[in-house]
Amino acid sequence: VTIIEFDMLSKRNGAELTTFPTFAFAEDETKYFNGGTSLKKIVDEWLQHFEGDIDACNAALKAAGGCKIRLLPSIRTGNGNNFVPVEVLG
Repeated sequence: VTIIEFDMLSKRNGAELTTFPTFAFAEDETKYFNGGTSLKKIVDEWLQHFEGDIDACNAALKAAGGCKIRLLPSIRTGNGNNFVPVEVLG
């Protein structure tokens, strides 16, 4: 999958606010997917390099032709959640 653009979304569950990334990908620009813990860590690192500026980060991502990733098999965590590791290919 080649990520070509992302945005951050927030979801409230009672008092808890969760923020997560959502992605557009080159292979089918009519669809999107939401990222979990692995992809949020990657996006947070990208945003550090752009001082939190999502538009500037997306512009650089598009100029680079996107970022290829591989979603690895899901792992069940100790508290029963599914965790999908992500490998950044370039």
